[in-house]
Amino acid sequence: MAGVELPAPARKTIDLEGRIVKDGVRRVVKDRQLALGELLKAIREFRKFNDQPLTLRGGNYAQAVHALNKAIDRADGLLQS
Repeated sequence: MAGVELPAPARKTIDLEGRIVKDGVRRVVKDRQLALGELLKAIREFRKFNDQPLTLRGGNYAQAVHALNKAIDRADGLLQS
């Protein structure tokens, strides 16, 4: 209407769309691998305290429980999405 010609929109190609999907899948797999690694690390730390009496566990036990709960929540969030 104003005499200004707009450029044509960029054409989507199968290659571009395929790359976008591939990158998205790669990101999701990487996020899940990281969450699984964090969960395994937290479980290993928690296991160190599992055989000790509660009175001998000390402050590191609370940190291990916190890390375990955080890793569980992250893994659960990834599984829900």
